Amino acid sequence: YVGNTIPHFSNPNVDFDGQPTGIASGTSSADNARTINNLRSIIARRWVRSDGEAALIWLAEESPEGHAKDLAVRASFALWGQLDREAVLAWMETQTSTGEPAAWLRPVYPVYARLLGEDAPADAIEWAERIEGEEEREIVLAEIVQAWRQIDEDAAEAWLLQASRSERAGETAGTPDSQR
Repeated sequence: YVGNTIPHFSNPNVDFDGQPTGIASGTSSADNARTINNLRSIIARRWVRSDGEAALIWLAEESPEGHAKDLAVRASFALWGQLDREAVLAWMETQTSTGEPAAWLRPVYPVYARLLGEDAPADAIEWAERIEGEEEREIVLAEIVQAWRQIDEDAAEAWLLQASRSERAGETAGTPDSQR
């Protein structure tokens, strides 16, 4: 190889001397930064099987900010929730006991809300309302209300009547069984 060594992994989103340091896609792609980010996610999902807390903290501290980090945190949290729901709920409780959790946990809000919805739908709705994306927020709210109706239809209906939510969330949640 003849050329200069540059202080970056190949990454089509990073320029060096006015030229991209990688190739985005195709048969000749050169994007080691993406490969490293994907590898972080794979490592974390494997690690979460034995120590979910450590895996999430590692992602928070060692991953660069961005979409790849958000996806890795969310996927790892979701897997941990599938493997040990009680542990992930207890851990998240410690993260929220002193106020708003760290910003890097925002991608887990939809997963957390769904997990809470199984036993504590009112709390789950509070978390679902924090979801930043409107469409995802509406979907999660509707799922929680649908499940809540199965547990306690009267409480779910009372919430629907007082809630400041979009019509779509109410429509998606459907009509109560007693009115069908």
